[in-house]
Amino acid sequence: MRQFLLIMFGLLAGCSTSNDFPEGVIQPPDMKFIVWDMMLGSELSLSQLSSDSMKINQKTTAIFQQVFSIHHITKEQFYQSFTYYQTHPNQNKILFDSLADYASRIRDNRYKKIQ
Repeated sequence: MRQFLLIMFGLLAGCSTSNDFPEGVIQPPDMKFIVWDMMLGSELSLSQLSSDSMKINQKTTAIFQQVFSIHHITKEQFYQSFTYYQTHPNQNKILFDSLADYASRIRDNRYKKIQ
């Protein structure tokens, strides 16, 4: 009986809701904008310095540091959170689906402006 109770307690403790995140993990609404800015920064450095990979890496690193500063996070906080999302496929899907929806809204709004 005692083992049964321990097993049940372990199962209940392990079945947390999908909205529970470990302390220090950036929540999806904030993470979405951080990842978006990092993607834009990466593309910016690639478009400006398409031939020299060393300069691309330096420029990308500098842009990423600016993104961290804008969002008031550290590099470590970002990578800890990003690793969490990569190791939790359901949360990662939610994050990137939200990011794709955000990109679609931006594209649609820009398209409406030029019509």
